[in-house]
Amino acid sequence: MDFTMSARQKQWLERVQAFMNKHARPAVQIYDKQDAEGPRWKVIPVIEELKAKAKAEGLWNMFMPPSEHEDDEFFGAGLTNLEYALLSEEMGRISWASEVFNCSAPRYRQHGSADPLRQQRAEAEMAASPARR
Repeated sequence: MDFTMSARQKQWLERVQAFMNKHARPAVQIYDKQDAEGPRWKVIPVIEELKAKAKAEGLWNMFMPPSEHEDDEFFGAGLTNLEYALLSEEMGRISWASEVFNCSAPRYRQHGSADPLRQQRAEAEMAASPARR
């Protein structure tokens, strides 16, 4: 099997690597500080800043394969799974980096996606409780 990268694969990988080196890697300490501060469930400001930069550079929704149903919200890079795999590997070098490119589910530490659902349920139950009104 030939694993030689196409020109398209090289171009996308170079773009992601450049973004990671210029923006994501320098933000690791900022992320760690912001993540450690305040409540557990929060938006991390540096992630939101990096998302805006990634989207402006056209590095957004890269996991979305080509589709005839694209619109502005769900428009992706149109990469195949093979083309995207190299980018995913690069983003995976920092645990939260794929979120910057809108290429991951929200990160909820080691607790999985059940915790946010449980948190919402608990908040709704507390709000509905006569003792809390």
